[in-house]
Amino acid sequence: MDVKFYKSRNKVPGIVIGAKKHILTLNMCTLFLAGLVVGSLMIRFQSPISTLVVSLFKRYNGIVVSNGFFKNLLNLLMINNVFVVALCFLGLSAVGCPFVCLFSAVKGIGIGIVSSYLYRAYSLSGFGYCTLVFYPQQIINMAALLMAMNESYYNSKMIYQTVAEKEHGDFDLRQYFGRFGIILLLTAFSSLVGATLNTALSGVFIK
Repeated sequence: MDVKFYKSRNKVPGIVIGAKKHILTLNMCTLFLAGLVVGSLMIRFQSPISTLVVSLFKRYNGIVVSNGFFKNLLNLLMINNVFVVALCFLGLSAVGCPFVCLFSAVKGIGIGIVSSYLYRAYSLSGFGYCTLVFYPQQIINMAALLMAMNESYYNSKMIYQTVAEKEHGDFDLRQYFGRFGIILLLTAFSSLVGATLNTALSGVFIK
């Protein structure tokens, strides 16, 4: 009886930690959705940031149409991995938590700006591009980023609590880097999907 009671009592912290992770993911998704709305408003009011993002997107799309598959894949790998690597390093900092939360909002703003621009500038063609080319790769990439943000946030929080001497942190850097290795593989898959769709369909919808 004592052994069973001890085990059941030890399940509680795990349940609490699991619930907290779900809450964090929900908060990240909320920030992402808020970013989408902000990005759309930036396009509507022609903010300098939206003008810059649209200019970069136009330049990138022009390169995509003329590039081959492997160049597009390399470009996407470089772009997508920057976010993941940055989150990995933030997770090794005691003050990384606030910055980790910003990534979701920034990603949402970027997607909101590009989507709204495409809808306004190309109408049905823009909708087709978003549905068949832009969104599939972004959904996979956002899933990878959510995993990276969770890992980074909790590792940074653990380091902060250890530095502040609030509690002892149980660090396992091998496991931490191993999880980010899996995240990078998912990011590589999103880049592969993106390169395939960009090469095959970008010139069909927008030019």
